[in-house]
Amino acid sequence: MNHDGPTPIHGVLPKKDYHESLLDGLNVFHNPGAAFPLPWDVFRAPWVAQFGWDAESRLPYGESNEPVLLQRTVITGRLSPPEPDPVEGKVAADG
Repeated sequence: MNHDGPTPIHGVLPKKDYHESLLDGLNVFHNPGAAFPLPWDVFRAPWVAQFGWDAESRLPYGESNEPVLLQRTVITGRLSPPEPDPVEGKVAADG
């Protein structure tokens, strides 16, 4: 979610330009029916995303002070065929 609505912002970065914090991916979901709700200020920090429910609009609400990691996809590939095992003389089943 972003300040303009629920449309996510997608980005692709080369590995050399990508940095991840220990808190990246920390998402706090506030329970609208909690008997003892946590104040939002407790978790308001860079790299932390918080989500709750706006009772007036009846829509989910999210906030973060910084862009946050909600999903990460890593794609790897092999440029050459796998080498056979020197003892067995065959390629491993997962290779």
